[in-house]
Amino acid sequence: MPKDFEKNFDEIFWYQADYTGFEDLYSDLKEISLPELDSFLSLAITLIPTQKIRLIESEEHIMTTICILRKKYSIPGPSYEDLEPLRNKALIKQIAEKEGIPSAKFAIVNFEQVQDLEQEIEKIKTRIGKFPMFCKPVHGVGCGGSEKIEHENELRKWIHDMISTSKNAVYLVEEYVYGLEFNSAVCLLQDGTWRPLQITYFPEKGDRFEDCTESFPNMDKFVEKIIQIYKPPHPHLFTVQGFQLQRNTDNYYLTEMSYRPQGQRGTMLSYMYSGVGQETALLSCHLDPNYTADPDPNRPKIYERHMWFPYKEGILRSHRELDKSAPISSELKFHWLAEPGTKLCKPQSYAHFLMCIKICHEEKNKVLDDLKWIEENWRPDIIPLVGN
Repeated sequence: MPKDFEKNFDEIFWYQADYTGFEDLYSDLKEISLPELDSFLSLAITLIPTQKIRLIESEEHIMTTICILRKKYSIPGPSYEDLEPLRNKALIKQIAEKEGIPSAKFAIVNFEQVQDLEQEIEKIKTRIGKFPMFCKPVHGVGCGGSEKIEHENELRKWIHDMISTSKNAVYLVEEYVYGLEFNSAVCLLQDGTWRPLQITYFPEKGDRFEDCTESFPNMDKFVEKIIQIYKPPHPHLFTVQGFQLQRNTDNYYLTEMSYRPQGQRGTMLSYMYSGVGQETALLSCHLDPNYTADPDPNRPKIYERHMWFPYKEGILRSHRELDKSAPISSELKFHWLAEPGTKLCKPQSYAHFLMCIKICHEEKNKVLDDLKWIEENWRPDIIPLVGN
């Protein structure tokens, strides 16, 4: 915990996290039992008026639980029904189709209702029209449970297997979109307005909205339309995810959205990208009715990017870094998430990241040049499994 951190809070409560079954939540955002939090709230409401208590969504995995606890203890804040249109991928697509928001062609498959496999295939082909396709659970997060389907035989096998193993599942099947993927993060303020934070594209690039007007024209109008139609509750953080089909145009496709901070990769760089840290904005917009999410004018004039490497099936041999002769001018810091000797599985979700490289320099072009060199010339030291 950073020095002098405690002085900013009246009380800090620590708990031991239990990650048992964590990866299952990437494809099914069900209620998580948190008896310690439930017990804490049952005592807290005897000391603090419920109107003064806030449960703030920060992680996708516990939003269902938070909504249930709000209802149980009459704590103010969004209900499950308020947030479902922002989280359920099928609802997001249906609303977009009804309201004329550009989005990829799609079909919804409820495996409990599939009566005839061939009829289901024809329905999907009619809706989408071509291969490849992309499928994902409607209550998934972090790409958990997602697959790329290259041709009709793969679609047939996928539906057959899902009927056998996941009969109660509901999946979204989409046209496979080619373009530049982006995340546009904003802060929803207490007065009902919103302020743009940053647009991130690729995992390692991002800037404030006003610094991206040439590469992402009219992004503010696109986001404003999404906010007007989907009505995310204020105050909070909100991110619109989509694809830019042609570079430097406003030909955008909506993919989905998130009602929370951007997650580890986006949040860690949010301050460097926009001058506003996601954690600061999240707390401030709830605590301060006059908060406006203005960028910090005193942020360091240093450019920072992160490179994340997913698992590759095999054994991690060592924590090898770059050779000293590498033509790199930036400061590098390696953050490993697995120890040497760890057996790595085939990556199935965002939980399967192996390591991150932090790249810093006073010149933006130097950072981007070094990032490109590492991308093309370096990989973690992994021993492939026999046969791979």
